[in-house]
Amino acid sequence: MRVLFAIKEYLPMPTPPGLCIMHVQKVLLERGIQSDVIMAGNKTGFWSSNEYGKIFTIKSDITFEYNINNKIKYYISQLPRLFIWPISSKKAIRDYYRIIKLLNNRYGYDAIIGTPFPIDACIACSAFTHFFYYELDSLINNPVYKHGLKRFLSFRLKRLERDFFKRAELVIHLEQNREFYERDNYKEYKDKFAFSDIPYLINSNINEKKETSDLHGKKITMIYTGLLNMDYRPPNELIRLLKQIAERVEIECFFFSRGDCEDILRQAEIETKGLIKRMGYVSQDTLSEYKEKADFLLDIGNRLSGDDHSLPSKVIEYIALGKPIIHINGTNDSAIEYLDKYGNAINIPYDFSREYVDNTVMPFIQRNRGVKINFSEVVKLFPRNTPAYTADIIAGAIISRKMLLDKTHEN
Repeated sequence: MRVLFAIKEYLPMPTPPGLCIMHVQKVLLERGIQSDVIMAGNKTGFWSSNEYGKIFTIKSDITFEYNINNKIKYYISQLPRLFIWPISSKKAIRDYYRIIKLLNNRYGYDAIIGTPFPIDACIACSAFTHFFYYELDSLINNPVYKHGLKRFLSFRLKRLERDFFKRAELVIHLEQNREFYERDNYKEYKDKFAFSDIPYLINSNINEKKETSDLHGKKITMIYTGLLNMDYRPPNELIRLLKQIAERVEIECFFFSRGDCEDILRQAEIETKGLIKRMGYVSQDTLSEYKEKADFLLDIGNRLSGDDHSLPSKVIEYIALGKPIIHINGTNDSAIEYLDKYGNAINIPYDFSREYVDNTVMPFIQRNRGVKINFSEVVKLFPRNTPAYTADIIAGAIISRKMLLDKTHEN
């Protein structure tokens, strides 16, 4: 059996959606299913191979990010997209369809699995018979699309998402969106729906290593990884917390982040004389080295509203490491429930006081430094977050279809 995934960024520096796909691919291969990937790139054609299958790219002229130097140019270039958003261009859809059709004719995929990243590719995937829609992030229950001009165009997302549901043979939702999609207005699609969770629960050597150094004789190392955003994940309260902790014990804090908060981090780096270090976006290998050294993992809860309870994939990645987690609470913050269940974590209200730091945060740091939860125990707590859970949903749908076809032919 063989499947095709369509994703925006996969290699050489995958974003969280690309890593989700990679984790699931590994288990699919163990189940006897090869999986190819088509991703956005600088050219169109074969890119490389890995142990899971072949990797193809399609040339993309879309700018995914901007910085202060090209901000005006970026906005000017994006003005025409207002008329067709969320797609980038009809040409992009045709290009994806042409390449996917060519690959499907060559390899006869048992499933063509589209994700919302990029939308153009998912629309192209939906034109094929065995289209699986792997949500990864909800199109309409998502903080990214609830700010700026995008919130006025959300009706387009609703229309597009329902079209995906109609065309899909299987729809894999994230557990955090279960309540939203189990409502009556989606009941016509419920037979297609399956619920999984972020497949980031990966066994790591970091988790199994034992602490052998003097726990009380070295500087405490903390790291933050992931996106920062002033609308729904600002770093201000975490920085305030770190400054207060630094008054009590010797610490160093590394921020491996991207987003629109770099100026805030830059200022914090100056004010703390380098105790807070802005590291930017680095390779997974480099990040793993810092995670291994870290005594504590830092997290910021999303500030969400309404029905939105989006869970950052980073929370599951942190939990998989077994290390202690310091979390600043958000609103509609799904991470709190996961971290409470995990146990080796502290959830801190964003309006914390100095007394709270003295009486609650500092005792947690002293008590939990060096404490690790074994990976096997974590899996028992969060089975839906294993890649195997999602891989088995995909494999099960393909096998069930084949069995049904075999019975039909017998009759």
